[in-house]
Amino acid sequence: MIPTHTHITEYADPVLRPASPASSLGSAHTPYDTPSSDSELSDTALERKCLEQLALDQPSGEEIVADKDPLVMQEGPDGKSVWVCDEEAMKAMDPAETKGA
Repeated sequence: MIPTHTHITEYADPVLRPASPASSLGSAHTPYDTPSSDSELSDTALERKCLEQLALDQPSGEEIVADKDPLVMQEGPDGKSVWVCDEEAMKAMDPAETKGA
């Protein structure tokens, strides 16, 4: 007879949670009352108003910061620090380039 493999899988104890409070079961909410200024708008005008409030078409703060040009400070010929955004200037600042490595 061929021996069979016996697998014993231990399961974690079930999570016992307290019952939901009675106040959350069957709770009644007051019906939503649309403001009169919104109920007078057409569907397209209401949609436009909601989109303006959400500002989904506007870039976020992170997007504005990420969209800026990368600026690097470099000492100019007169000894003052100047902002540069030039590939040649970046290469000149690389220590490996200046040592001739």
